Amino acid sequence: MIYVLNYVDDMLYYGTSDEKLANFEAQLSSSFDLELKGQAHWYLATRITQLANHNIIIDQTRYCNSIIRKYLDSVGCKNVVKLHTTPLPS
Repeated sequence: MIYVLNYVDDMLYYGTSDEKLANFEAQLSSSFDLELKGQAHWYLATRITQLANHNIIIDQTRYCNSIIRKYLDSVGCKNVVKLHTTPLPS
């Protein structure tokens, strides 16, 4: 089984077998100009970390900080995330 996540021009895939993954990559490469970058560390501003025991950690800190900065700007607060307490001024 091969699982594919695709958003515009960013694709992340994983599978149950190295042989199936190699075949999948070969088929894609024969039809498209690809840049295979190995194991994923980032996907759509999300950090991906695989531990030695194969557990996976997903971290969206970068995305969360960008959303916070966006709303800090809209309420006229200084754009330094660490200096603000909650709730923000209305």
